[in-house]
Amino acid sequence: MCASKCVLPLRPNIQKIKASRAFLTGASLSEPYFFDRKLQKWVDNILSTEKPDAVLIFSSAMAQYVYQHPLCPKNLVIDFVDVDSDKWLQYA
Repeated sequence: MCASKCVLPLRPNIQKIKASRAFLTGASLSEPYFFDRKLQKWVDNILSTEKPDAVLIFSSAMAQYVYQHPLCPKNLVIDFVDVDSDKWLQYA
C-alpha cells in the first residue's frame, strides 16, 4: 500500500551536469544525478510525520534519501536491482 507519492521529472541535460560533481566528491555518478531537494524534503516529511516501521528502497540511487537519515527506521530493505558490477559482468 502507498498512502502518498512524490513524482518529479528528470531533465537529462541538467542531471548530467549534476552528476559531474561526483568527480569532485568521490560519490557515485548516480547519487547527484538522482538527487532532488524536493524529493529529500518529501522523504524528510514522511519519516517525521508517518514514522514508518519499515522502508523499502528500490535501487541504490534512492538509498541516499533514507539510509543515513536520522529518522531511518530499524527495518530497512534495499533492493540493489541496479548493481553496476553485476550489470557490467553480464555485458562482458
